[in-house]
Formats: sequence, structure tokens, C-alpha cells
Amino acid sequence: DCEAENVWEMGGLGILTSVPITPRVVCFLCASSGHVEFVYCQVCCEPFHKFCLEENERPLEDQLENWCCRRCKFCHVCGRQHQATKLLECNKCRNSYHPECLGPNYPTKPTKKKKVWICTKCVRCKSCGSTTPGKGWDAQWSHDFSLCHDCAKLFAKGNFCPLCDKCYDDDDYESKMMQCGKCDRWVHSKCENLSGTEDEMYEILSNLPESVAYTCVNCTERHPAEWRLALEKELQISLKQVLTALLNSRTTSHLLRYRQ
Repeated sequence: DCEAENVWEMGGLGILTSVPITPRVVCFLCASSGHVEFVYCQVCCEPFHKFCLEENERPLEDQLENWCCRRCKFCHVCGRQHQATKLLECNKCRNSYHPECLGPNYPTKPTKKKKVWICTKCVRCKSCGSTTPGKGWDAQWSHDFSLCHDCAKLFAKGNFCPLCDKCYDDDDYESKMMQCGKCDRWVHSKCENLSGTEDEMYEILSNLPESVAYTCVNCTERHPAEWRLALEKELQISLKQVLTALLNSRTTSHLLRYRQ
């Protein structure tokens, strides 16, 4: 039986021949060479076709020189391969660890729904950037290891930008944000590409008439949004006023040049 699982159990697929042949490099799983490059296990040095490996077993681009096959995976803490417990594999770096080698309080099981597990080297809160779940001894990672304890509480309250998913405190008065007139979510001005002249655009937006309501990208049915058209119109009017003032000013008259 040449199914992949059985080949792993057998220790590779053999080649039978009735005449002597020169040994050649063939894939551990399919016993053929083909015209594609192999990836080699750093421990057993066996060659593999990428397409013969399961998707979650294939090496990442930066791991081609230090990749381990399924048979040779080892714990990146103690260096041993097999113990009583099964190795956990990080969904980001693909490194493996024994649950008992992770230290106290760190999750030793993948998440229930998406079966995600992230190692201590790769885990980071996508909102605040913290590499620890929190200050308390009982703090845990949430949302598939993507949010720390404090940010998860803010997220549950709805205190997050719907465009970048970053959380904000109730007393955050420093960040430039707008409230969507439909979903009532607060959105960062930079997430709406009000960059470059962000301060000016944000100021003009806050002074638009109440009849022109801001709606976020997720809630806008027709693009460009009405508020964005009004914003650009107001910006052009302001620029014309500045140019007119410069043209009529005596202090800038020497800057004007005319050609016949």
C-alpha cells in the first residue's frame, strides 16, 4: 500500500530493479525524481517533493535550509524528539515543542474552533503589539492567540476600529477617529486614507454639515462616498481661497511671472 501515511510508517518508498543501477536522488514519498527541485530534511537528509508533502508540512521560504520532515521533528526547547506527549507545532514558524517544555501558564492545546497554536517566540497582540498576555498570572491569549487579555476585553466591548481591528480605550482622546453614521463604530482617520494632509482633512470633515454623515468603507453602498466628495469639494474651495489671497496680496506680487 503506497498511501502517504503508510509510506511514512514504512520509512520511505523503495525501488525494485532486476539490473544494477546507479543510485540516484528520488523523493522519499513517491520514489521518483522529476524536473523539480527537492527539499531536504536537515536531520535525515532525505529528499522530498514539495507537492508530495501535506500543505502544513511544507517548508516556509525562510526555512528551506533548516527544515525538518515529519519523522525528524524535535522540541526546540529540550532538543528531544519523542516523549509521552505529542509535539505541538506553531502555525507561524512551524517549530515544534513539548507541552511540558513551554513553562507555566502557557496554553498547551490548539484553539477549539480553528485549531491554532502559536509559540512563545511568534505570539504577539495584533492590537497593542504586546508579546505577553497580560500582567496577571491568570491572563490568557484570546481570539486564536491574536489578542492579549486587556485588548480582548476592549474588543468584546466593541472598542475597536472595524477597518484595522485595533482596540482603543474609552478615554482615548488623542487618536483621530470618526464615528460611522450607520454602524456607530469609531474609525481611525488614517484607516480611511486621510493621510498626508490628515490634520487638514480631519478638520474639514469635522466641520461638514450634519446632513453629510460619515460612513465607513464597510457601510458605504456607493463609492466614492458622499462625505468624501463633500470633503474634496471643501478642500478645493479652501485651496482656491488661499490662492486668491496670495494673488491679491502685495507681499507676494513679486513672485508672479507673466509671459507675453
